[in-house]
Amino acid sequence: MTTTIETKIKEYEFKLPNKDNEDCYQLFPEELENDPLVLFHGTETSNLQSILKKGFLPANELDDIKTTLNSVSYAKNSNDCLMYVCSNKSHQSTKKCVIAVRFKNLNCVGIRNNNSDIYVDDVSIQPEIIGVCFIPIDYNWV
Repeated sequence: MTTTIETKIKEYEFKLPNKDNEDCYQLFPEELENDPLVLFHGTETSNLQSILKKGFLPANELDDIKTTLNSVSYAKNSNDCLMYVCSNKSHQSTKKCVIAVRFKNLNCVGIRNNNSDIYVDDVSIQPEIIGVCFIPIDYNWV
């Protein structure tokens, strides 16, 4: 079951692993998971409205974070994002989500394209947000 949140982004239901769901760690449908231009960004749910208003910003441009990270990372599968947001100490005991995005091109200046993820160094390169999956706060990634 999917619903649409008020921001017009399609919301995908989080499905817990079970014997009937072999793709239990794929948070999004096959057509998104297998599209080479669709990537995934994990974050705290409280960041979603800011992302919708300002776009994805590197950590060093965020007011409340002191860091030198000057890029935004995206995983090539939703499972990697799920693992990140569930294992990252800064995300523990907070609501989290995985955002599905679509890029026009991954092979351009400003994007470092790796095997399992990309880093966007040019803040003017903004993907289209195409969906979100909210992770239950009590979910433990194993």
